[in-house]
Amino acid sequence: MDDLRAALGKSDVHLTMIGTLYEADLELQRTSPTLRAKIRAFLDSEKAALDEVAARAVATAGSGEVDVHYPLAPDAETFDAFLDRFMPGVREGQPNIAGMVARHQPYGVPALSRLRDLLVEPARQELTPETRPAPPEPEAPAPPPEAAPAEPAPERSPRPPTGLGGGLAGSVFVNGIEYDPITLKPLTALPEVRRETIYVDWQFGFEGGDASARQTLEAIHVAVTAAVDDVAAAAGL
Repeated sequence: MDDLRAALGKSDVHLTMIGTLYEADLELQRTSPTLRAKIRAFLDSEKAALDEVAARAVATAGSGEVDVHYPLAPDAETFDAFLDRFMPGVREGQPNIAGMVARHQPYGVPALSRLRDLLVEPARQELTPETRPAPPEPEAPAPPPEAAPAEPAPERSPRPPTGLGGGLAGSVFVNGIEYDPITLKPLTALPEVRRETIYVDWQFGFEGGDASARQTLEAIHVAVTAAVDDVAAAAGL
């Protein structure tokens, strides 16, 4: 059971890193290769945990060394065929295990259906943004009536030479922004980037789906953990 917990622990790590990258990419309004890679790694680790408990369960049925995978059947009518193909000997030799595997299938657990679809069709892993319009800029307050004219700003005294050569003796301007030649920090506030839309969430490529991609991944992890725990218990692992 420790090995099964270790397999699920890898998914926990991936999910934590996905959460950090997820928020950063929303702020930047683009999906990074790192986020996409972490999502793929998470899905693979979830499938690996299911395959590991399936292999342990098949071993209890005495079927020997076989290429075992956890069956993810699309419907109840094809479950027996999937079970016999990927977990041979279990249906006849360990009906209690077979019944538990049947309880944790895509046709009965929506999160496992999402996992199956994301694995079978990797194109669905592409993230699309959920957006909302940016709030309008606040109107500038009207000046008070008969306000006294503003006094002109005092002239700035020239900066002393820095010893870094004639080109760096004074301020440095980049795209109209004045920078300190020593620290290279802006001397005035940088202009705020105005966006017409704001990215508020990511979604996977499911038709008619509006669920958050992060919530989908979290639900998958809960469903996979439940399947691993229940099948392991049924197999006495």
